[in-house]
Amino acid sequence: MGGELFRPGPPLPQRRSDFAVASTESSIVITGGCTVPRQPVRETWVLDLSTEKWREGPPIPLPREGVAEVRDGDWLVTAGGYLPTSDTSPTVEALHLRELKWEARAPLPRPTAWARGARCGNAFHVAGGFRIDPRSADAAINDHMQGSSEQARTGAWGEASPLPMGVADGAFAPLPGGEKLVWTGGALGVGAWKREHLFSQPVTSATFAYDTFHQTWQRLQELPGARRAHRALPVKEGLVVAGGVDSETAPLSTAYLLAPDGIWSELEPLPQARYHFGLVEVGDEIWVLGGNYTEREPPPTLRVAKRDWLRA
Repeated sequence: MGGELFRPGPPLPQRRSDFAVASTESSIVITGGCTVPRQPVRETWVLDLSTEKWREGPPIPLPREGVAEVRDGDWLVTAGGYLPTSDTSPTVEALHLRELKWEARAPLPRPTAWARGARCGNAFHVAGGFRIDPRSADAAINDHMQGSSEQARTGAWGEASPLPMGVADGAFAPLPGGEKLVWTGGALGVGAWKREHLFSQPVTSATFAYDTFHQTWQRLQELPGARRAHRALPVKEGLVVAGGVDSETAPLSTAYLLAPDGIWSELEPLPQARYHFGLVEVGDEIWVLGGNYTEREPPPTLRVAKRDWLRA
C-alpha cells in the first residue's frame, strides 16, 4: 500500500547517508554524511526544485557524519559529529542556504556524535549523543546543551536539563504549539563499532517531551517499536517518525505520527526499509532522500503528498 502513495524523485548523485538536510522554497540542500560507516565526506549538493537537477555546492569545511542539525532562519547549523578518524567533534558550522556560504559558530562545550538538534522559539537545543569511552567504544550520554542564534555565533553554549537517560541516534524535534520538544527512540549503553561495520546494540522506544517553559522532561507514550537511526519531521499535524534499525541493525520501513496530544498513530510504511536518511518538507510534499537499506543499489529518492500520507 505504501508504495502506491510514494513516487520517485531525482536520485542523489551518489550513495550517501547520515547527512544534514534542509529545504527552501526553491531548493533542497544536503551536506556531509558518509558513503560507508565512519568515512565522512565533505560534498554538498543542491537540488534546484524548478529543474529537479542536482549541482555541487560549497563543501562542509570539516568532514563529519552524525551531526546534530538545527535550522536557524536561512542557516543550516551542523553541530558535533564523527570525524574521519572516528573521533567525535565539538565543531559547529553553519551553511547559508541561499547564499551557499559557510561560517564557523561557537563550538559545543564537549565533543559528541549522533546527538540530535531541534529549535523552539529563539533557542536551539542539542541533546543526547555518543562520547568516546575509555574502553574504546562509544557511550550513550544524556547531554542537553542550549543556545540561541546570537550565542552560537559569539558566545558559549549553556547547559540545560539533561535527558532522562543516556541515549544517542534517536529523533529530536518540536511538536506543534511552540513550547515542547520531543526525543524518541535511540541507542542505549555502549556501542561496538568497527569502521566497516555497525554491530548490534540495545535500542529503546522511550519517548520524552521537554517543556521549554518549565525546563522539565515528561515521559510520553512510547514509540510503537524500538529503533535507532530513524528520522523525524515536524509538520502542522504533529511529528512524523519513520525508518531506522532495530537492536539487530535490521532496517525498518514503519512510520508513525505523534499528535500534539502525545498519541501515536501508524502511517503507511516506506516502500523500502532504510536508516540514516533525509526527511524534509517541500511545499505540500515530504521527500525521503538517501540513507542505507538492504539493497545494494543507492536508495531511491521518494516524494509523497502530505495530505495522503498523514490522512487518518
